[in-house]
Formats: sequence, C-alpha cells, structure tokens
Amino acid sequence: MKNLFPKILIISFTLLIISCNVDDDDGTSSDLPEITTEGANTFGCNINGQVFLPRDGSTCNFSCGASRKRLSYFKNDDIYQLGITAMNNINGDIRISINLYLEEPLKEQVYELSENYIASIDKIWPNASGCINSTISSRIINSCFGTNSNITGTLEILEINQTEHFIAGIFEFQAINQQGEIVNFTDGRFDMLVYYSNLF
Repeated sequence: MKNLFPKILIISFTLLIISCNVDDDDGTSSDLPEITTEGANTFGCNINGQVFLPRDGSTCNFSCGASRKRLSYFKNDDIYQLGITAMNNINGDIRISINLYLEEPLKEQVYELSENYIASIDKIWPNASGCINSTISSRIINSCFGTNSNITGTLEILEINQTEHFIAGIFEFQAINQQGEIVNFTDGRFDMLVYYSNLF
C-alpha cells in the first residue's frame, strides 16, 4: 500500500504533462483579422511591418486563456477612460496599451494618441504604448515605447454597441523610447467585447 501513492502521483503527473499543449503559433505568420464592427472579439496590428496578434503561451490547458486582450470603458470621478490592452508572450513578451482619458463620453470619431496629464498619479502618461522584449522584423527589441506630444497617432472609434457590449475601431501610432528609437504600430484594428464597464 505504501508503494501505491508514489505510483498514483507519477501517473497523475504524466497525465498532466500529456494534457499540456504548447501553442507555438505566435501570430506573426497569421493574417490580421478583418476590420469588423460586430463584436468579433478580435485585435491585431503590425509592429514595424510584422503582424502582431494576441497570443497566450501558457503550457497547460487548464491555465490557457483564449487570447490575451481586454477592453475596459468606465467613468472615474469626472473622467471617462477607455483602456485597451493586448499581449503576446510566445517567443518573448509584447504588450500594447491604448488609453484615452476624456472629459466627455466616448464617441464614434477620431481621437489623437499623444499624452495626458493624470492628476491621480501626478504624471504625464502616453495615450498609446508598447513594451517589447522580442524579435520584430529580424531586430531584437527590449524596451518600452510611448506616444508623446510630438510622436503621435490616431484612434478612430467605428462603433460603440451598448446592447451587445462591444467597441470597435482602428488605430495607428508611432512610439518612442528613452533612447530616441521609434517603433511604428500600423494597420491596427479591434472589435472587442467590453471586459469591464460601469457605463454599459
């Protein structure tokens, strides 16, 4: 009976390993999703010409997410905040963030991506940023980049659907790091379900 427990433990561990599934598709060989306004829950863009899609590199089925992307739209005090994040942690780590801080509710229009003063943290913060620790278009990048008053971009909201709980849009921006290097985020599109909102 004493020898039974180690055998059960070994069998359980073996089954756990077998059930693990490494997703080695990092999204760079895939096509960008179509530009849609139907709540398809998609996100994609090009980074210096290389396709970026959210991907989760978790190795086990029970811990894998469908994809690493989230959209939040809420009101905090008198400020309306839209936050979009997309991450890919296969073959490195890439995180893209877009944040709008608005005095009026979000509308279907074009917004500039530059920077905002955030009083709660007493800092000037970029509206769009990307932290990259990966190889992009054959170049190893290990830095964070952000928009500012000179290095900018645009975000166009195509649809805000409160009934179906999604927001869709397109974007492009340049972002700069502390060394003055610039990365281009182009052909961006998202059609995402709202993860959190106190407005819908």
